[in-house]
Amino acid sequence: MGHQVQIIAPRFVKLFVKSQKNDRNDAEAIVEAASRPTMRYVAVDSVEQQDIQSMHRIRNLPMRDRIAQINQTRGLLAEYGVIIAQKPLKVRTQLPSLSMTSTMI
Repeated sequence: MGHQVQIIAPRFVKLFVKSQKNDRNDAEAIVEAASRPTMRYVAVDSVEQQDIQSMHRIRNLPMRDRIAQINQTRGLLAEYGVIIAQKPLKVRTQLPSLSMTSTMI
């Protein structure tokens, strides 16, 4: 049909949404944004770029979970007056010595 497809970043379209989010309002905002002469469009990622992004997201999940677990452990210990530094290495080295002292009590 001769259409030229271009991708608009969601953050640029968000500025043109007038009311609650639904398909009609989203479509209206996209049309409004696309009609602007100074609208910046986003380049399409290659398959390789998408693969790299996927790998980064996959790697980020265990790191996020580890940080959450460390923070939870530190918070629980802080309730008992035991303060441990935020760095994962400090937590890893200080936790075994804490378990030894708690078993002696």
